[in-house]
Formats: sequence, C-alpha cells, structure tokens
Amino acid sequence: MNGGHTNQTTTFIWSLLHTTRSGILSELRRTKSRDLLDAVFRETGRIYGNLILLRRLTSPQVILGKSRPAGQFIACSPLATARDPAVFPEADKFRPQRWMKSPALDELRLKNMTRSGAFTQFGKGQHACLGEKMGRMMVLDILWETILGNGEHRGFDVELVSGIKEGVGIDNVGVEAAWAEENLGTPFEKGGPVMVRFKRRK
Repeated sequence: MNGGHTNQTTTFIWSLLHTTRSGILSELRRTKSRDLLDAVFRETGRIYGNLILLRRLTSPQVILGKSRPAGQFIACSPLATARDPAVFPEADKFRPQRWMKSPALDELRLKNMTRSGAFTQFGKGQHACLGEKMGRMMVLDILWETILGNGEHRGFDVELVSGIKEGVGIDNVGVEAAWAEENLGTPFEKGGPVMVRFKRRK
C-alpha cells in the first residue's frame, strides 16, 4: 500500500507538471476529455516508469543468444523498453496523444505492448499490480478531479511558484527525475522540491 501511495502521488505530480507547462491543463479544462486525461496518465507512466525490474527464471531461457539457467536473476529496464522509438515515435517526448484511441492504437495493440514489455505501468502477468484499479481511481477520479472540478466545485488554478529550472527535464518540464537517488518506483524530482500554489476557481 505504501509503495502504491508513493507511485500514485509522484505519477500525479509529474502529470500535473507536464500538463501545466505544455498547456494541456487548459485543454483538459476546456474539453473535459476523459480520454485525454487517461492518455496523460498512461504517458506519465511510460516516461516515469521503474528504473529496473528483477525477475528469477523459472526455467532455462535463451536471452539475446545466451543460455541462462533456471534460478538465475535477470534484470530489465522499463525506461529502455518504454523509450523504444520503433514502438513509440518521439519516445523521449511527452506526447499523451499517442494513447488516444485511433486506428494506430487499438485495444489489441495496447495489450501487445503490455505483453511484450514495451509498456509496464502496472506490470504484467503474475507480477501485474493488484492495485491498478485503485491507483487509477486515486489519480484520475480523486486527485485530478480535485484540480479540474466537477458539478459541485470548479476546481483549482495551478501556479508553479518555485523549483522550476528552464531547459531541464523532458520537454523542458523544468525538473529532472531522480532515478539514481531513490527507490525503484516512480521517481521523485532531482534537487529541491517544486512549490505549487493552488487557488480555488470561482
């Protein structure tokens, strides 16, 4: 639960930073598009995934032409697989539109990306996260709804007060991810914290 809480919080913060800096936040307010919000969530998970995954082989395997015995641990990096330009054009850019439903992205292709390991936001197979539904609900239906508003309240304006450095991070988001300095979940920011001011919309 604690790991899930950390990943939910940091996923929300990275998505808030990117949407605020890129203007997508205004588009989310204007269109109220759940498809776009879901695409932002997936793209954040793609870019800011785990640094490394460790697995123990249950049977002998041949990996990249080399035989590996059962019981051996192997490691792979979602940062590498999720940034494969053959699967994700402009792989080092924040492009939520790549996840919007289109002829280029259907449910079958999405499932194949998960099966192949190209997209592992919530793991796969027996290692799939049991808290996926809860995580999505926390980020999309609680945290994001608080910002965007609903029929009962108008949400909050977001102002990035300090901690942003121009020319830094993916698409100049203003913050670098601290993969090397912290745990293997969704990374926190490198350096000092970003200070954000929320003002209730009238």
